[in-house]
Amino acid sequence: MAQLKLRSNVLEQMGKIDVESFRHRDQHGDRGATPEPKDLMIKDLNFEARRFNLEAKVTEKSTPRVVTSRWGREFLLSTVTIKDGSGTIKLPLWNNQVHMLSVGDRVRIENARLERFQGELQVRADKSTKLQVVEKDG
Repeated sequence: MAQLKLRSNVLEQMGKIDVESFRHRDQHGDRGATPEPKDLMIKDLNFEARRFNLEAKVTEKSTPRVVTSRWGREFLLSTVTIKDGSGTIKLPLWNNQVHMLSVGDRVRIENARLERFQGELQVRADKSTKLQVVEKDG
């Protein structure tokens, strides 16, 4: 048990909290459960969607290059621009993902996240993300 010294304004705010409005979680229930990813369009991407699915066409691809992490590990990186009927966004491809996509391919991205890199929103394809080419160009 710990004791905290709280200011009177904090205590006032705590008294205003409606405890009944909090969702009840039982011991074995939904604790740690993640919501199913939603199918979204690029224009609908925001940080409220923890995970999402997206289908878009690759319109640009950068030349693959080697980048070094702050810990000295080397990774292969190429960034593609993807487009759907509502907008465009960048998708960094790492290591073996780099050769999966080509300009003109239609890709389905499942269980992706959104991140901000150098002030720009990008789709993040991590270990739990599935990249699938649904239509090859040509």
